[in-house]
Amino acid sequence: MATLRVVATYEITIILALLLVIVVGKLLNGEIVTDGLLHTKLPGSEHQISPARVQLLVMTLAGAWEYVTLVLKDYPLHKMPEMPNSLMAVFAGSHAVYLGSKTLPILLTKLRSVIR
Repeated sequence: MATLRVVATYEITIILALLLVIVVGKLLNGEIVTDGLLHTKLPGSEHQISPARVQLLVMTLAGAWEYVTLVLKDYPLHKMPEMPNSLMAVFAGSHAVYLGSKTLPILLTKLRSVIR
């Protein structure tokens, strides 16, 4: 049974490493397009960086880093760590800010059309 666990661990590690190599290769090759990833999509606002997208990206990367450190800390125990409530709160708040920044202009436009 221990041999099966070791083989499965190596297989999963190899698969994840290959996936990482493929994604990084495609990013560097230009096959995965990232142009305008952080730009606003509103009409008339070309080439402007969206603060909501930047904070969502930064908080997602920070949260992923935090969770990876928890995984590496619990690696000898061979179990996945529980997601801390504080990390879930950070993700929820970050996504709420992002979604709020996307819905607020739409709601304000509809409200202005109703008032006129």
